[in-house]
Amino acid sequence: MCNTNMSVSTDGAVSTSQIPASEQETLVRPKPLLLKLLQSVGAQKDIYTMKEIIFYLGQYIMTKRLYDEKQQHIVYCLTYF
Repeated sequence: MCNTNMSVSTDGAVSTSQIPASEQETLVRPKPLLLKLLQSVGAQKDIYTMKEIIFYLGQYIMTKRLYDEKQQHIVYCLTYF
């Protein structure tokens, strides 16, 4: 299970403070590509709350070191077509 108590941090953590509480608890079924990404960092379900998705995205960002080392609030995004 994951710890979804997230807050703003300088260590690359992701915040849910900008997502309304009602939307954080809404259940969603990620599309296959996002589900594969979530599962690569430990997610084990098919349906998640937005809070859980943000948590696992944060884990992915930290694992892949997609953030700027000096300004950790900056995240690098790669797109593949």
